[in-house]
Amino acid sequence: MDGEIHMVSPSNPGPEHDKDDIMGVAIHELAHIVASELSIDTTDNRLFLSEGLATCLAGQACQLDIDMEIPNVDTVISSCEDGWVYQVGFVFMEFIASEFGDAGLVALYKDPEVFIRNNPGLNEMWLDKCKKTPTSL
Repeated sequence: MDGEIHMVSPSNPGPEHDKDDIMGVAIHELAHIVASELSIDTTDNRLFLSEGLATCLAGQACQLDIDMEIPNVDTVISSCEDGWVYQVGFVFMEFIASEFGDAGLVALYKDPEVFIRNNPGLNEMWLDKCKKTPTSL
């Protein structure tokens, strides 16, 4: 069983899922595989990048909890807290895409520290955006 992938069929998703759920998971996991292959020599594949990008590409929108303390940019890129990597990763990647486009996502994915260093004021932009729309970007 090692190395095998087991998944519910989109044609017969069972009682707990629907076809869209299954397809979203398949796209999410495929995004992990492709991003991992493309980034072998470019990033350490941090959890927020990996999950944030896969969640974005799969269209699995996440929202920030209304009571959540918004982490600053340095915390986002340096922490791998399982409790928020999907939602903060997704919202952060959406934020980067909206502010810097696809080129910004690529630059962030290749080297988060360099991206942040090359974009002074990023932390203030991020926190300001989150304050304006605390539950979703």
